Formats: sequence, structure tokens, C-alpha cells
Amino acid sequence: METDWGTLGHAYGPADGIPGLLRAMESEDAGVREEALRRLGPPVPVAAALAYHRVTGDPAPALALLGPELADGAREPLRPAAELGPAAAPLLPLIEPRLTDARTPAGRGVAALAVWRITGRTGDTVEPLARWLVADGFRSPFEPPPCRR
Repeated sequence: METDWGTLGHAYGPADGIPGLLRAMESEDAGVREEALRRLGPPVPVAAALAYHRVTGDPAPALALLGPELADGAREPLRPAAELGPAAAPLLPLIEPRLTDARTPAGRGVAALAVWRITGRTGDTVEPLARWLVADGFRSPFEPPPCRR
């Protein structure tokens, strides 16, 4: 069944350009892929980059998007970085300093979650995660990692 993209819309307007942007995500040219992500509009690029990583195994578009945001001190990219798992290892220098950030238990907890999912380390991640759970009334602060077959 073919999708009639011309009859569909999305949050930023008509969806008729989506097939071309999805094809551009397969380009070997990193610039073409990054432009396609940019044109998809926020926060779609991060979700698209994570999906691209899941399908192709290539984390480059996600790393390119998350790195600058983490460097600017944003907390939002920590969860997508955690979703990349070991592929997010290049982002560790931007994440690890947050393990000792005393501003909020949640900030340290999200950083600990990311470090744990990227590295599997427990020595410096269990304590911030536990404090986060206690501070949040033992509500689960994250979804469990997806099952892999």
C-alpha cells in the first residue's frame, strides 16, 4: 500500500516532503543527512537520529545533534544519549562531570543513568540513581531499557 503523503500533514505543515527527507537520511554524505534532520524540525531531529541509529547502527547524526546541546549544559539530551548506549561513548566527557553536580538529585540521576547505559559502570552511578529515586518518592525515573534479541 502506497502512502499518499500529499494528503497528510505534521506539526510543521504538509508532509509531502517527508519521503525525500527520509531518503536523504540514507545518504553517505553527512551534510545531506544533517540537513534532512534540520528540516524535519525540533524535536524531530533527535527522534529521527535515534531511529536512524537503531536501523543502521550509525550514531553519527545523533552524536552531532546531542554533542552541542550537552556542551551548552542542556539536560534534555541526557536521556537520548542514554538511549544510544555504548555508541554514545564520545559524549562521556560532556556527561561524566554532571555525576557530581550538586544542584539537583535529578540532574545527577539522569547523568548517572546515561553513564550507566553507555558504560555499564556502577561504581559512580548507583549512588546518584538511588538519591534520585529517594528524592522522587521511589517513582521510576526512566523506562527500562528495551529488550534486545
